[in-house]
Amino acid sequence: MSKKIYLVIIVAIALGLVGYTIAVVNAEQDNNQGQNLTANHENNKASTTPKIIKTVDIACVKTAINKRESTVQTAFDSFNTIIKSALQTRQGALDVAWSTDDKAARNKAIKAAWTNWRAQKREAAKVFNQARRAAWKQFVVERKACKAPATGEIEGQDLSF
Repeated sequence: MSKKIYLVIIVAIALGLVGYTIAVVNAEQDNNQGQNLTANHENNKASTTPKIIKTVDIACVKTAINKRESTVQTAFDSFNTIIKSALQTRQGALDVAWSTDDKAARNKAIKAAWTNWRAQKREAAKVFNQARRAAWKQFVVERKACKAPATGEIEGQDLSF
């Protein structure tokens, strides 16, 4: 047999498989639509149990949100104050270090200034995150007391600084 005949046979087999796959998928979709129609019909029947509708206390939720946001803002203000102080401390330490003529002592002082800065920065971030998490945790408790569903807000969004 020639290469053209083999090629034609392979293409025919491939097209047959594609056609079979499409037919199977269409049949499954038709079957699923039939099941959905049956399920919808059953759901439309009159229910003997009444639906309970929760009433959300909007003023309560607004108060909880305002409290959460104020707490996060206060924590952020504290974070900024600590970071500013740490930067000023680092500046002073580096100034003293660069005033030293001894190279080994200068390098040691520079390293100490940067090590101290990183430790202060880490501690400030830790304190901020603890306060932020506590504010959100308290908000969830208060939101539930207001009979409100999840607000859809993402807790970590206020970390984008």
